[in-house]
Order: sequence, then structure tokens, then C-alpha cells
Amino acid sequence: MENHSSARKELVESPADWGTLAARAVDDVSRVIQGEMRLLEARLRGAIEGQVENLFLTLAAVAVATIGAFCLLAALIGFLHQWMPYWQAMGIVGVAFVIVGIIMRLIGKRAAKVRTAA
Repeated sequence: MENHSSARKELVESPADWGTLAARAVDDVSRVIQGEMRLLEARLRGAIEGQVENLFLTLAAVAVATIGAFCLLAALIGFLHQWMPYWQAMGIVGVAFVIVGIIMRLIGKRAAKVRTAA
């Protein structure tokens, strides 16, 4: 019986005081939070670097596609010029692009309404 009560006294007396225990707990929690913040920062840095690289590749692809579209436009105008003057060929191609742009805008509006309604 004596051994049991002496072990209990040691357990009660072993912590220095509740203030020290609370300070250690706060310190431990703060270290865990700091570790999580470092981990989050490392993950975000990797993700952002990947997105920046992806952005540059996308911009380069858009630039190349735009140049290709201008070349195709010039070829279409040159093709139409075989049967009519340049100003007429350019006017026909310009009107066609305006009509296509209007149609794309109307389709985009309709799709946006469907998305917001759903």
C-alpha cells in the first residue's frame, strides 16, 4: 500500500507547476503551427513556380497561334485577290470575321446564362 501512495505523490509532485506546463504546451503548439506554415509555404512556392512556367508556355503558344492566324488571313485575302481587287477581298474577310465574332459573343452569352442558371 505504501508503494502505491508514494508513486502517486511522485506523479503529483513531478510537474514543476501548471504555468510551466502551459508554457510548454503553448510552445509545442506554436512549433507545430510554424512547421505547418513552412510546409504550406514550400507547397505554395512549388505550385506557383509551376504555374508561372505554365503561363509562359501558354503565352508563347498563343503568340505562335496568333502569328499563324495572321498568315492564314493574309493567304485568304491573297486567294480572294485572284478574282477581285484587294480592297474587296479585305472587306469580305473583315465582314466575315465581324459576323463570326458576333456569333461567338451570342453563343458565349447563352452559355453564361445556362451556367448561372444551373
